[in-house]
Amino acid sequence: MPYYIPERLRHGYGLHAEAIRQLAAAGVRVLITVDCGITAQEEVALAQQLGIDVIITDHHQPPAVLPPALAVLNPHQPACPYPNKDLCGVGVVFKLLTALRAALRQAGLFGERLPNLKRHLDLVTLGTIADVTPLRGENRILVYHGLQELTRTRKPGLQALRQLSGRSDKPASTREVGFYLAPRLNASGRLDSAAHSVALLTAADAQAAAPLAAAIEAVNAQRRTLQQEIEAAVHARLARDYDGRPPAAIVLADAAWHPGVVGIVAAKIAQAYYRPTLLLHLDGDTARGSGRSIPAFDLYAALHHCARWLRQYGGHPQAAGLTLDAAHLPRLQQELVRYTQATLSPAALQPTLELEARVTLDELTPEVVAQLASLAPPRRGQPGAAAVCPSGTVPDAGAARGRPGAARPVSRAAARHPPRCRGLWPGRASGGAGRAACARHRLYARTQPLERGGARRAARAGPAPPRPAVSGKAIDTVGGIFYISTNSQRQGRG
Repeated sequence: MPYYIPERLRHGYGLHAEAIRQLAAAGVRVLITVDCGITAQEEVALAQQLGIDVIITDHHQPPAVLPPALAVLNPHQPACPYPNKDLCGVGVVFKLLTALRAALRQAGLFGERLPNLKRHLDLVTLGTIADVTPLRGENRILVYHGLQELTRTRKPGLQALRQLSGRSDKPASTREVGFYLAPRLNASGRLDSAAHSVALLTAADAQAAAPLAAAIEAVNAQRRTLQQEIEAAVHARLARDYDGRPPAAIVLADAAWHPGVVGIVAAKIAQAYYRPTLLLHLDGDTARGSGRSIPAFDLYAALHHCARWLRQYGGHPQAAGLTLDAAHLPRLQQELVRYTQATLSPAALQPTLELEARVTLDELTPEVVAQLASLAPPRRGQPGAAAVCPSGTVPDAGAARGRPGAARPVSRAAARHPPRCRGLWPGRASGGAGRAACARHRLYARTQPLERGGARRAARAGPAPPRPAVSGKAIDTVGGIFYISTNSQRQGRG
C-alpha cells in the first residue's frame, strides 16, 4: 500500500492541498490519515471534489465542526463512547486495523492469510511511548505486550536500530524506546524526511537495514548538536531577559533555531523552569514552532484562547504546534502569560510529588521492589514508585543486593556530589546552585530492576523535580523514613 509523509520543513504537519492533488493524479481513491487531519477542513473538502474518500484517524483535539470526511476516528470527539481517551495516533490506527481484521475474518475473507497483529505491537509501543501518552488502562496493556514483541522483533530495521543503540542484548524497556529508539527515528523527520525512518522500519532484510540505520544515526548526531545549541541559547536569553526567573509562560523565537528541533527543546525548557513553553523559528514575517506544557496546564486550550493572533494551531493539552505572523509575537506572549496567570495559582507552577505511604529502610526489601516492579512499564500516567527520605541514610551495596548490610549516613558534601551506589543516592534539583539537594531535606529515588547481572537494586536514583512541593502528607523529620510515591509529576521526553 502506498504512503505519503509530508516534509515537515516544507509542508508542516498534516494534510496539504499540493499532496492531495498529487495523490488524486496518481489514481488514489481512498486516503487514510494517521495522527492528523482533524482540523483539515479545506483539504478534506478538496479531496472530496477530486473523488477521494478520506478516513481520518487522529487523537488531537477536534474543532467544533469536523472535516467532511467519509469517517472520523478520534476518541476525543464529544459523542465518541470509546473509553480510552489516551490513545495516540498509532493507537487509533491499531484499533482501525483490529476492527478491519475482525470484519474480514467474520466475512470469511483471506482465511489464514490474515496478519497476526500482535506481532506489530512493537510499532504500536514505539509510537505510544514516543508521543509521551499516559501509560494507563489500555495503553499500558498495549505497551506491556509491545515491549515483549520489541525484545524478540523480527523486523530487520528495528533489530538494526537496537544494535546501533547498544540495546539489542537487553529486554526492551520504556526507557530504551523513549531515550534511544524514538529520538533516532524522529531525527530524520525533524531535519530531513521521515521517509528514511519508514524505509528502515519496512526494510526487507539486515543488509538493507544496516546502511539505513547508520544514516539515521548520523542525522541523530546532527540533531543532538542543534538541540544543545538551541537549548543553550534559550537559557542565555532567559538569564539575560529575566535573570533566570521567567514569567508564568515562556514564548521565545529566533531565526537561527531549527524548526524541526524547537519542539524537543521546548520540552526541556518546560521541565527545567516548570513553565508552559513556546519556541518558534522565524522565517521572514512568519513564526512557526512548537509548545510543551506542564501537567496542570492545557496548552491547546491556551492557544485556542489566543487564536486571534494565530494563523493556525493544533495539538493536545501537553503539546501543540502553531504558526503566526511574526509581528504578533509580542501580543501572543502577553496574552499567554496573562491567561496562564489567570488559570494557574503560583503553587501550580511548582512541580509536586504526591506521597502515598511511608516505609522504613527495613521494609524496602528486594521482595517489595519486585512487587513494585510488577507495575511496569513506568511512564507518564503510570510513573514508577518513588521514595523520599527527609534525612540521609542509605543501604550499602551489600544490602541493596539482598545481603545483610548496615545503612550509612549521607553527608552534605556527599549530597552535593552524590556517589552512584547500588542503593539510594541523593536526588538532584535542576539548575544552578540548587542542582544537588541536601540529604537532610530530601532523598528521592525510583525503584527499578538492575539491567545486568540479575540482581535488583533496593532503589535506583532518579533526578527530583526542581524544588518540588509535597502534597498529601508532611515530610517526617525522623531519619531513615521513606515515603513511597506513585504519582510524581515529571515530564517524559517528547
